Amino acid sequence: MAYHYDPFSQKEPEQKESNVKKVAKQVGNKAKNQALKKLGKTLGKLALKGVKAGAAVLGKALIALLGTVGLPAILVIVGIILLIIIITLVSSALFGGGIGLNDEQQDLHDHIVEESNNTVDMDNPEQSPYKVPVELLSSVVQLEAMQNDDHYEIVSDMADTLKPTFTYSDEFNEWKETQTQVCKEGEKCEPWSDIERVDNYVSKLTEIDYWQGNVRNEYTEVVTDWKTTVEVETITEMETQTRTHTYYEYQTVEETVTRMEPYETTEYRMIWDENGNPMVREVPVTKYREVKETIEKEVPVFVEEEVEVEVEVEKELRTYTKTREQYYEKNEIKTTDYTYLDTALNSLGFGLNDKRLLETNYKFQNLPMDYIAWLEGGSSGGDFGGAIPYPGNVIPGSDIPVAYMQYYLDAEAEYGVHWYVLASVHAQETQFSTHPTMISSAGAIGHMQFLPATWAGWKYSPGNTGLVPGNIDITSLSIIKSGGGYGVDANGDGKADPWDLADAIHSAANYLASSGYAKNPATALLAYNQSTQYGKEVLARADRYKTEAVYEPGDDLPVISDGTFTRPTAGVVTSRYGNRNGGFHYGIDLGGTEGVSPIVAAANGTVSRAYYSDSYGHVVFIKHNINGKAYETIYAHLYGYFVSEGQKVNKGEQIGLLGNTGRSTGPHLHFEIHSGSWTIGKENAINPERMISF
Repeated sequence: MAYHYDPFSQKEPEQKESNVKKVAKQVGNKAKNQALKKLGKTLGKLALKGVKAGAAVLGKALIALLGTVGLPAILVIVGIILLIIIITLVSSALFGGGIGLNDEQQDLHDHIVEESNNTVDMDNPEQSPYKVPVELLSSVVQLEAMQNDDHYEIVSDMADTLKPTFTYSDEFNEWKETQTQVCKEGEKCEPWSDIERVDNYVSKLTEIDYWQGNVRNEYTEVVTDWKTTVEVETITEMETQTRTHTYYEYQTVEETVTRMEPYETTEYRMIWDENGNPMVREVPVTKYREVKETIEKEVPVFVEEEVEVEVEVEKELRTYTKTREQYYEKNEIKTTDYTYLDTALNSLGFGLNDKRLLETNYKFQNLPMDYIAWLEGGSSGGDFGGAIPYPGNVIPGSDIPVAYMQYYLDAEAEYGVHWYVLASVHAQETQFSTHPTMISSAGAIGHMQFLPATWAGWKYSPGNTGLVPGNIDITSLSIIKSGGGYGVDANGDGKADPWDLADAIHSAANYLASSGYAKNPATALLAYNQSTQYGKEVLARADRYKTEAVYEPGDDLPVISDGTFTRPTAGVVTSRYGNRNGGFHYGIDLGGTEGVSPIVAAANGTVSRAYYSDSYGHVVFIKHNINGKAYETIYAHLYGYFVSEGQKVNKGEQIGLLGNTGRSTGPHLHFEIHSGSWTIGKENAINPERMISF
């Protein structure tokens, strides 16, 4: 039964049984009294800031939890649920901070801290901010402790599952260029030297996948301006200098000298004898005569001459050095994606209310988390993103009247609501229009059971009963437009009639699409009938209808090749496996036309995941067992897909259409092959070109 707004609905909403509800059933007065006593002792230990922050999220969480519970149920369980919320909030805060714990609790807390630290290299400042938080592991333990005593194993498994992966690239060249010039005192400067470049390839963190999403680091090359420095030093060197040398030297010279040379002769002289008588006698006499002669003589001569000498000289030496270098500026691109956290919590059997309480526990410790907003925005799990028509022939299973298929398929193409969901709603409401009257006790009418006010517009419903006065023609297109109703004229006869099969099915698709089906089918179905149980039944049946149908492909599928794997699409290779743009490309990219080029399974296998990821976009994972060896293939950035988790597919069977969703730079298929299972770190990735001829 489709509702727009019906405050007088007699249906009591169903709530998915979760850990919270299960435990609520088990809590007795004694347990409550003990919990309140413990709460009273521990509340005083919480920081005031934490309590104030927790009060805000507590209110939001309580509203969120109780918003899915009818009034009678609220009166019964509100006290117990509120008690559980407060206990888990406080105990998570104390346990996460290691406050007021006994020996056993402290031992578990120490184990949590150790496992948290082991998820990263704590000596690396780049990695430590992305470790799995102690507070998150503590919050999980607090909730899971309600049903499971294996705390240590839970902590280890969660830490291992949520362990971040870091992708590094060593292709970043932080080179340095140098140029020098030497100037010596008293001399002309030498010319600048040739530029000398020293390459320095360093490793940089390019991508982080962690429990809250993805961080992609983009690096931009920056080259600095030239910078000049000068180094001054005093040097001593030998220098040849010209000096005047003065000295005396002796020379031999000839000189004429005069000397008195004696010779013997006689002279007559008067002499007196002994008697005094004069007498003349000849007596010998020595005389002297001048003699000139030439002699050689050594005389000093004053000499001056210019000589070259080696001397030590001190000089100032200036060395000018110009340098510039290349470095990289980092730009962080953050994407919120809780896929890994959601998958981990699903493995523990956490329901939506458990997840809400987990977020409340975490935020109570004054830590940011947008998990529930992301989850309710349709970013995780399921056939979200709206339907795309299958490019071939769809033959329904035996439960669905073949005559109705074209109505479902046409409405799917028009509004993006899966044909098998429309068929399931049809079966749920009127058993494929076989109900005797097709009028409910609440006044819903027609093949898809619309309240007249939902069909034509609630402004026509006095008292918000869902009914409209008899003078209102709910098939009138002008009335529907004026009233904001959901009725659609699908057969083109000028009116929108809930008793016409085409109009009714298209109107149901219109209502579901308007209620957010593309983001979350369950939420849209809750709006349609105000019952979560209704949505569960419709989706379970829809999944069966989808699986039972036979899909005959069109004529443009790629040729199935021999060998272990076949080409997943016919397009040409646009990017290969290996190093790319400072990172590593773990797959191969194939081009094609967005929303047109078919994508097929590369081998027989089972769909392990089919969902929307902020990075991969619409993506399908398929596990294969080929000759006893396990493989997993990934098909990313799809326009949409036609398969669901657990579905068996054959080699060459179409699973989707090539697209440009997620973190993509243009229409293409990103295809990966992993030997064994896909991991977040992609340690098992292999080059697809080793397995397939492209």
